[in-house]
Amino acid sequence: MKIGIIGSGNIGANLGKLWADAGHEVFYSFSRSEDKLRQLAAEAGDGARWGAPAEAVAFADVILLAPPYPALDAALKAAGSMNGKIVIDAVNPFTDKGPAYADKGTAAEEVAAKLPSAKTVKAYNHIWYQHIATRHHANPPLTAFISGDDAEAKSIVKTLVEDTGFYVWDLGALRTARWTEPHGALFNKPMTQAEAAEIVPTLTPI
Repeated sequence: MKIGIIGSGNIGANLGKLWADAGHEVFYSFSRSEDKLRQLAAEAGDGARWGAPAEAVAFADVILLAPPYPALDAALKAAGSMNGKIVIDAVNPFTDKGPAYADKGTAAEEVAAKLPSAKTVKAYNHIWYQHIATRHHANPPLTAFISGDDAEAKSIVKTLVEDTGFYVWDLGALRTARWTEPHGALFNKPMTQAEAAEIVPTLTPI
């Protein structure tokens, strides 16, 4: 599958390499350094590409959206239309005043509202990038939670997440991303499937 990465920081860089290793085609974009993008593509190998966000969107079947939250609007403007695309939203809503949406709502719903013609699935944001880099394909695997409103899009994202070496737990509708964003009960808490099975049922329904 062709995957365009918009936001080639810690999460995007590590996932791109894992997807390339799994046989997918990746396109890195949206970094302050073209040299970094070039290096990431070279390290990923297998014909990995780099360039502008709009080029990544045109290239891709699936988009990984992983810019810093303060740069979200700039990233989306540079990317242009994502109509019909599946968007894996890995954005964490950290601001200079702390996490956004501490009281209600989610960054996932904000992103989806900005991309009404795309199919948004929240994933990966709750996993520390160092764990993405070093604990993928663990035995037993760590759990990656996903949230979204489109069943077909979630099915495709589930496969892509599994390809990076994580067990996928579908939490349900996009609003359940509240549990996995920085103010949520599942944020930055690595756990196996068995451990998740003890925690998720105790969460307050959303």
